[in-house]
Amino acid sequence: MVNLVYLTFSILVAGAGLFIYNKIYFEFDLGEEYEDVDGEGVAMWIGSNVMYMGIVMSVLTLIRILLKDFMSMFLVFGILMIAYGFTMRIRFGLHKFKASHKEGEAMPNYMEG
Repeated sequence: MVNLVYLTFSILVAGAGLFIYNKIYFEFDLGEEYEDVDGEGVAMWIGSNVMYMGIVMSVLTLIRILLKDFMSMFLVFGILMIAYGFTMRIRFGLHKFKASHKEGEAMPNYMEG
């Protein structure tokens, strides 16, 4: 019963992160110029971090449900390192995206060939 509560909560956390990320991403057209580039990047980064945290929590809860053994908690470190690697990749990707346009020019549209 406790595991189901954990699983539901972790799925809700992942959904909240995905909602934050998508809300920021689609609310502001990234092809247009806007003033607060850093603020939007930070909000997208926070949303992706929350999403990965929820995914990690749900995976750990599924492992606990399947194995029913606390030895599986040793896998926490490996999964957290993978999640941290994903967030670092997103963080540096956002920095590259912000640095790829000069001041006063529109952001390049990477979706077009």
